[in-house]
Amino acid sequence: MINEGIQSYEIKLLPCDKFAVKYGFTDVDGNDYLVQFKNDSTGPNNSVLGSSYELTYFVWDEDILDWSVNKIVNSNIFRVTKTVFGDVVSSFLNSTPWIKTLRFEGISKETEGKYEITKRTKLYTRFLKNNPIEGYVLERDVNRITLIKIIS
Repeated sequence: MINEGIQSYEIKLLPCDKFAVKYGFTDVDGNDYLVQFKNDSTGPNNSVLGSSYELTYFVWDEDILDWSVNKIVNSNIFRVTKTVFGDVVSSFLNSTPWIKTLRFEGISKETEGKYEITKRTKLYTRFLKNNPIEGYVLERDVNRITLIKIIS
């Protein structure tokens, strides 16, 4: 298992609301990460919480002074993956048991083709298959990964 012997980073829930839930952590190299769960709202003016969320995680980019999904930093990707898809996702799903689906993408790097399965998708899928989240099943369509709640 990827989990064995790898320690995750300390996570913290950031100020947010139910429409956009945010967690943060810092790696040993001082890189700051933001993990955001954005609700698929419904109703008039998107005022009603939907039953699904999209996960995106970012790293702080000193060059543009903003959060970036494309910034490549020198970090332990296995430790970051365990933190995001082990600790943060589990914490989020445990605190919101009414969620039916959670989706995210393995974004391609500049060197990867647009229509091929990305290294990130392979890493995320492998981690989640080896460390399944109780009560959810994993589905993947090219680079889109979806966790679907098992209704019993």
